[in-house]
Amino acid sequence: MIDKKPFEEIMEILEKHSEAIEGIQGVNITSRIKGILSNIDILNSFKIKVGLGNIPYSGSTYLKISEEQHLSLMGEDQNRTISWSDNGEQPKGEWLYCLKFSTGAYFLHSEYPTETFIKFFNELKSYGPEYCDTRNHCLYFTKDNAATVHNSLQGIYKKYRELAVQEAKEAKIKKLEASLDNLKSA
Repeated sequence: MIDKKPFEEIMEILEKHSEAIEGIQGVNITSRIKGILSNIDILNSFKIKVGLGNIPYSGSTYLKISEEQHLSLMGEDQNRTISWSDNGEQPKGEWLYCLKFSTGAYFLHSEYPTETFIKFFNELKSYGPEYCDTRNHCLYFTKDNAATVHNSLQGIYKKYRELAVQEAKEAKIKKLEASLDNLKSA
């Protein structure tokens, strides 16, 4: 959980001295702090801990955690829907923890280890996303299981990344051995 207390104390001071700082041009410190507090509430509701540098300072319907992870208010009313939902269902104005791997198997290695990526994606699917877009490699989790998959993600990534690296090395060895055999027989 992210500690809100420092920001709440800042808000108290800002509210106490609002008349004195109200006229500063181009700076609305109060709305920034309110936005941070709102975003901390959203992160805490998902039980996801991130560094304070990852918290946008303005109120938002999209909170980026990393290139592959974000929290998002999803639904048709928000103009944020799932492109190819596996079961055809769409969220209806709900916050979701999203994992997206838009580059597919390149996420694991430049040799594009398709089979390994499918195993990686299926392991993440085993955490029970509420919605899934397999074609676009996106998983959407509710507050109920978002923290579990979030906390497991790095370990799962490391396991499959190491496997992909090993597979790439073995493929390169086979290719070089075949080239060597061709040279010997020539």
